[in-house]
Amino acid sequence: MSPKVTVILCTHNPRREYLDATIDSLRKQTLPVGEWEFLLVDNCSTSPLEGDVDLSWHPAGRHLRETKLGLNNARLCGIRAAAGDLILFVDDDNVLAPDYLNTCCEIAAKWPMLGMWGCHIAARYENEPPPWLQKYAHHLAVRECTQTMFGSFMDDRCVPYGAGLCIRAEVGRAYSEKAAQDSLCTSLDRIGKGFGAAGDHDICHTGLELGFGVGRFPILRMTHLIPAARMNPDYFLKLARGNSRSALLLSLVRKTAASYRKTPLWPLFKLSVGWLVRRGMERRIFCAQARGELDALMQMRAQNPMSTPG
Repeated sequence: MSPKVTVILCTHNPRREYLDATIDSLRKQTLPVGEWEFLLVDNCSTSPLEGDVDLSWHPAGRHLRETKLGLNNARLCGIRAAAGDLILFVDDDNVLAPDYLNTCCEIAAKWPMLGMWGCHIAARYENEPPPWLQKYAHHLAVRECTQTMFGSFMDDRCVPYGAGLCIRAEVGRAYSEKAAQDSLCTSLDRIGKGFGAAGDHDICHTGLELGFGVGRFPILRMTHLIPAARMNPDYFLKLARGNSRSALLLSLVRKTAASYRKTPLWPLFKLSVGWLVRRGMERRIFCAQARGELDALMQMRAQNPMSTPG
């Protein structure tokens, strides 16, 4: 019998105490280990993890090594090896509630029309967060979910983030097939020390094309461990710019971008407005997001100079 769930934990040069906390939360899952599979995907870490991270506690725990750098490459490596009916993506700084896997299985049985679903993501900050962060914490994959939301299209209220994202195996297989034909897939998420975060939304698009719905559930809960470095203003501005680039790039490729977002005029207008009406860190973040949209438009033009995006 195939396992109910395959957990794919992707990591690249992890902060060890965070990775250990993530794995410890998996060891404490109420779903018996005999009913789920655990794949730890080492994405080009400087020191390979296979000889350093013990998975002997799990009867179906395996180390995988993906030599092509990039989060989506690591996810695809895990998808290709997964045997479970469900696939759960976990980052190396995610602490899952003990009932997370069991609840994913219950949602799968209760909501057969859903192909992708996610959770409430709380933050545990290493240091006290600065006041400006509260408005923009979504860039760090911190996101409340106070009520069950689901739908059959890409509505932000329903679409989950990649941290804690659970999908049906057939969605994963379809996405893997798509990625084999579309190199853009692997450029949407972070690559090494780079920035970007739209691969999860691309997976959800794939599931919607198969006829599945997408949802978020407050009964699914996890904690995202946030190091102090990610609250550094310079780091955060690069993050906001990279996330904005990925989001618009995906919209352009999926042909969901509004017409006014297909030319540089809109981000240039946003840059002007940002400098005129905003102040402090809010101005810097707003302008970084606008520059990210310009980056996406320039990338599309470089890849296909003879056509207009969308």
